[in-house]
Parts: sequence; structure tokens; C-alpha cells
Amino acid sequence: MTEMDTRLTHSHRRCMDTCKRKHYLAYVLRIRPRTDGRALRIGSAVHHGIHLWTMGKPRETAVAGAIERFDA
Repeated sequence: MTEMDTRLTHSHRRCMDTCKRKHYLAYVLRIRPRTDGRALRIGSAVHHGIHLWTMGKPRETAVAGAIERFDA
């Protein structure tokens, strides 16, 4: 048996306050969308590109990595 995460995050609380059904589906049944929203995909891609750049990769490689991550 796995241990449940019992933290109450801001997102969890906001979801609970705005829509009880969405809260039930997301946090009780743990049903989530298959894909992230566009804003999350952009943010993840940018962070990946920054990570590559700070690891010493050339700027062009970091940008290509960010675009590749966004398209995936």
C-alpha cells in the first residue's frame, strides 16, 4: 500500500472552494487531464532550455531543446 500525500496546497484549496466535483475528481479519485495546458507546456519548455544552457550547452542547443520539449 502506498502512502497518500496529505499536503493541502494552494491549488488544492482553491479547487475545493470553487468546484466540489472537480476537487473530488482531481484530489479524491486522482483523475487528471492527459495533457497539460499550453501555459504549463511553455513554462516547462522554457525551464528545460534554461537548464540545458546553465549546464553549459550552447544557446542554440538550449533553444532547440526547449522547442523540442514544447512540441513533445
